[in-house]
Amino acid sequence: MSSFKRQIGKLLILLTFITMVFSFGAVMLFLPPESTFEKTYGSGHLAKVMFVHVPFAVVSFLAFVIAAYYGATYLRWRDIRFDLLSCASAEVGLLYAFVATLTGAIWAKYAWGTFWNWDPRQVTMIVVLSAYCAYFALRSAVEGEEQKAIASSAYSVVAAFASFVNYFVLLNWLPSLHPQRVLLSKGSMGTDYRIVLLLSIVAHILLCVCLIRLCASCKWLEYRLVLLRTRGGLSD
Repeated sequence: MSSFKRQIGKLLILLTFITMVFSFGAVMLFLPPESTFEKTYGSGHLAKVMFVHVPFAVVSFLAFVIAAYYGATYLRWRDIRFDLLSCASAEVGLLYAFVATLTGAIWAKYAWGTFWNWDPRQVTMIVVLSAYCAYFALRSAVEGEEQKAIASSAYSVVAAFASFVNYFVLLNWLPSLHPQRVLLSKGSMGTDYRIVLLLSIVAHILLCVCLIRLCASCKWLEYRLVLLRTRGGLSD
């Protein structure tokens, strides 16, 4: 790794740490109970669940888009590093989607009385989770690094399109209990809440990039190790 890339990596980690500390500190220490949520759901503190749920939901989709981008890039150039980046992005996206689903269920319990309501947003998240679990099942089932990379890269592109349909298209057609356009709707929440929520999203985007870089680096080392063993250059 070049010195420039190391410096960029260190700067990225520093920015991630700073934004995480500021966003978490603002949520825990400075933000009062949100008045709109107090009137609607009976608890202003319930709004603070958003600072975990919303960033994780947003970043999960972003990670899946990144996975599709690197998958398409692999199909174009046949460079295994792009496949590893695609796989790393899908792993991080799946983790974020799982946490978004879990925190969404916690929200539903306190806002609507039950963890599961068959709300369109809950159902679509389960569909997305299932799609990317199938992605990793596909990677495990296909033998041969090249065949695995081709199959999973093509799948990641299709899965990202399906995720887009689930996240955005269907949800605009179906009625939902879920609060809509929290950041954009005038009067939906105070300005202080919007600013901190945006900061939380930025912090998690930076964290997502850090995790993808780390995961991809580990996969690259693992790939090189397997390659060395296959060629007889390294013994157990």
